[in-house]
Amino acid sequence: MIGKYKGLIIATIAAIVYVVTELYLTDLEYMYRTGIKFLAMVAFVIGGIIVADVKSSSK
Repeated sequence: MIGKYKGLIIATIAAIVYVVTELYLTDLEYMYRTGIKFLAMVAFVIGGIIVADVKSSSK
């Protein structure tokens, strides 16, 4: 069952990490914030790809 929602879970967690980094971790050094936001964006894209792959394979 979790395989069906894996991409959605990854994308949701990535979006939450991005927002938390943007709003609450302002005192963190710039490079660390940029790295965390970049990894969150990559995870969001990977989650979207997984969701699209699951939708296309279920047809």
